[in-house]
Amino acid sequence: MAVELADAEAAADLRTYLERARRFDPEGAARLQSTPTALAVWTCARPGSGLLGEGVVLGLRVLPLAAAPAAPVDECHPIGALLDRLARPENGTRLPMPPAPVSPPWAAITPPRGGWTLEGAARLGALGDDIAGAVRALGFAAADDEVVLASAGVWHRVSTRTGHVLTR
Repeated sequence: MAVELADAEAAADLRTYLERARRFDPEGAARLQSTPTALAVWTCARPGSGLLGEGVVLGLRVLPLAAAPAAPVDECHPIGALLDRLARPENGTRLPMPPAPVSPPWAAITPPRGGWTLEGAARLGALGDDIAGAVRALGFAAADDEVVLASAGVWHRVSTRTGHVLTR
């Protein structure tokens, strides 16, 4: 199983995002979910606690695909294994899935896809350190950038033009 990213820029972007996410957890994982046109890549900036994952902080980057995968992808893999595949020149923009998926606890806590209520905009620097730090560390925005805030039930989302950070 593999996905074909739209171009070399998307592959480089994914590599950069995963390298930044690995700083939070060198042994961390990423959840990959495909649609016919895009690949959603989830990472965990801070694991939550308890059965419901209270306090979890997730990063989300969505990248364009060149074509729909042969079968939908919804798998978690070690970030290191994904970076190894992205570093191989012979793969180009093709991202083969590693052979051994993993099951990090945070991957079972899925934010809703819809039903988000726009809460407004704010400067990133005005938000709490936990969220603002994750947004900056993942490369989604600088401290003085404007971000869009939204909520859905117990979930809160900070969005920029390059990615999202979600917390519960």
